[in-house]
Amino acid sequence: MKMNFRGIVASKISQKVLDKLIPGIWPGTAGALFERSLNVEMKGNFLIHIGSDALPLTPRSILLREEDFYKQLLPVCFPGQPVFIEDGSISLGQKKVDLFHPRSRHYDPQLNLTGRLLAPHEVSSHLARALHRIESARGKMGESYFSPFRSYFLSRISTIGKPGFGRLAGPSRLKGETDLAVRMKNALWQKTDGFLSAMSRQDGKEALGSAQGLIGLGPGLTPSGDDFLAGFFSAGAVLGARSGGAEEMPEAASIVAATVREEAAGKPTSVSAAMLADALQGEVSEPVKGFLYSVLQAGDGREIRFWAGEISRMGAFSGEDLLNGLASGILFFRRISGL
Repeated sequence: MKMNFRGIVASKISQKVLDKLIPGIWPGTAGALFERSLNVEMKGNFLIHIGSDALPLTPRSILLREEDFYKQLLPVCFPGQPVFIEDGSISLGQKKVDLFHPRSRHYDPQLNLTGRLLAPHEVSSHLARALHRIESARGKMGESYFSPFRSYFLSRISTIGKPGFGRLAGPSRLKGETDLAVRMKNALWQKTDGFLSAMSRQDGKEALGSAQGLIGLGPGLTPSGDDFLAGFFSAGAVLGARSGGAEEMPEAASIVAATVREEAAGKPTSVSAAMLADALQGEVSEPVKGFLYSVLQAGDGREIRFWAGEISRMGAFSGEDLLNGLASGILFFRRISGL
């Protein structure tokens, strides 16, 4: 029987959501509501994001045309509202969204790298140019907020993944930064230096302690430390899968990844925990997937700049935090394990 979906069609949806929630009947509850998205906590502690297709696709996205989201769905959404997924549609109140319409694009959050990777020095050069361009552009815009990780990767590019990674100069104070922002930035840089130094020495215990110190550290819905770790381990998971799986990661990285995965599982409805859990499985947003492919394999400067720009626009500065983690992870796993 043909169902009436009141004209609402999912324009983009992650295959992870379909694989997890179709078939069957899945109840859930609407959670936090934002300007362009709604978090929904499904049965089994599985978090999904319903939003406007102006947002980037993530491993947990169901995106609607912007007009449909704002005019049809948003007016009837409220926190605590019952949500159901059944028969290929998601219901919120009297509204249903078709998840299998011919116009719907299904997104695979996994990246499978095949063929030859670019040489490490080429990758390093692409990363340096991309991050320098992003940071220069944002500086010229005179923004009143700054990523705590701004300039982190560029100041550590020659030492990441090398045994000699030791005590390095701290961050400089940017014009307009508050004392609180400077203290937070110093703490993030110190914890990250400790994490990368321990990883370079294959000291799993020390690396784990530093990583645990980064989780939840920093401003934002997804704290800066979480964003950095998500980027770092996204790169590791993608490169590890290319070489045969997570067991191919260096031992210290495997120890940290396993613990971070357990801690993320303990906070299943947290946006940040969901992001970390996905990253550790190599499941990434569309901008991150495009960036990893273009940097590691395609080597197309225009594509690299495009995807780096798309990542940098994710949140107030979460994208820039994530980008520094991605770049650091790419160099680390290439240099340490030869992946």
